[in-house]
Amino acid sequence: MTAGPPGIITRKQGDNQSGGPGTLTPLALRGTVTDSFGNRLGGVTVRVEVISGDANIESLFNTTNSDGDFSFMVRFGSTPGEVKIRTSAGNATTTWTVTNNVTIGNFVKVSGDSQSTVIGRPFATPLSVQLFDAAGRAIAGATVTFAVQSGQVTLSAVSAITNSQGIATVNATAGTTAGAISVSASAVSRVVTFSLTALPPGPILTRVANAAGFQTGLVPCGLATVFGTNIAPGLNGVALGNNFVGPYALRLNNLSIQVGGSQAPIVSLANLNGQEQATFQTPCDVAPGNTTLRMQVNDGSGSLAVTVSPVQPGIFETTDSAGKKIGVIIKSDGTYMSLENPVLRGENLIGFFTGLGQTTIPITTNSPGAYTNSSLVAAQIIIGINNEGAPVLSATVAPGLVGIYVVQFSVPEATTTGSNRPYGIGAIGADGAYAPGNPSLIHVR
Repeated sequence: MTAGPPGIITRKQGDNQSGGPGTLTPLALRGTVTDSFGNRLGGVTVRVEVISGDANIESLFNTTNSDGDFSFMVRFGSTPGEVKIRTSAGNATTTWTVTNNVTIGNFVKVSGDSQSTVIGRPFATPLSVQLFDAAGRAIAGATVTFAVQSGQVTLSAVSAITNSQGIATVNATAGTTAGAISVSASAVSRVVTFSLTALPPGPILTRVANAAGFQTGLVPCGLATVFGTNIAPGLNGVALGNNFVGPYALRLNNLSIQVGGSQAPIVSLANLNGQEQATFQTPCDVAPGNTTLRMQVNDGSGSLAVTVSPVQPGIFETTDSAGKKIGVIIKSDGTYMSLENPVLRGENLIGFFTGLGQTTIPITTNSPGAYTNSSLVAAQIIIGINNEGAPVLSATVAPGLVGIYVVQFSVPEATTTGSNRPYGIGAIGADGAYAPGNPSLIHVR
């Protein structure tokens, strides 16, 4: 007489027990396989499978011994609730129930929030979260799901398992579109969100020029403006580096500039109607000749080959009531020249310029003009009114200002009067070469 095929699976131990996420059931689940008449069956393979709930089968001994016994363990996942396990052999089937009765405590961000990188590049710090139970103990083995909520970003995985410290981590790489990025991490019913930023690529520089006359090139100690794209991403308008007074900032809106390896003070940034530019002081220690202007914006950089001249004068201008560009000039009574307030023949005036170069006693970068003769310009300065020379009384760095020069001169007694008369400046530098400034206008009565 022989035993029949498997007909009954009896649950002997482990049914209806509970545990926490990432842990094994306290007791092994043990069962016995018999035929329909209660004869124990050895050497039978039992199929064990999770049919509902969040768990995995471990420590599986699913071939029955001589007494017909088999056993297995259940490791709980991160989702609380009942877990159903089905065991089957031949026509015999039975279902076991265990419960993940975890109470989630804190679910927090550990690293990676509020960082930025240039489009197409990985974020430097991984996105990490940590999961705790209600007693403050780290939960290991739990599944954390990561998902992109907005923006373009690639994640190294859509889920991660918490380690022994309860930490789960993925890496993120910015996509091809600049902007804000939101990534969520969820475990059980808890969700946290990472805020990231994809930045435009490094600046593309197209031209650098005198900040007053806008002639191409640079002059030591003078103010210059560099034009291009990705110089002021995210800016709409103008940002000033020092709120009008004091030394200029060396970094503004995550932008910095070097000329020939020397740091340049930044006067302002602008992003107006799609035109981006930065105005700065050329470092005073940069030698005339060919060199490189390098700009860093956030994590991106760009460079431009530039020529530094000993002098390259530029006239600061304003717009008069008739819409004409005229030189910024202070009259002898302290008022500004205008169409309604012209200068007089024989009057002593003060004009404002940049690009007049070093002083007889060399000044340093980001230093204002002094209220003494120590700020006298070394170059020979020439002022023209009505295409004729005007007597130059002095030329200095403007007291209290950085990169701006003032020239005191007289209006010739015999000059032609009238509105919109030609007004210009020229300079002869240490190399003996003459450099003309931008043409402007003056009103003479």
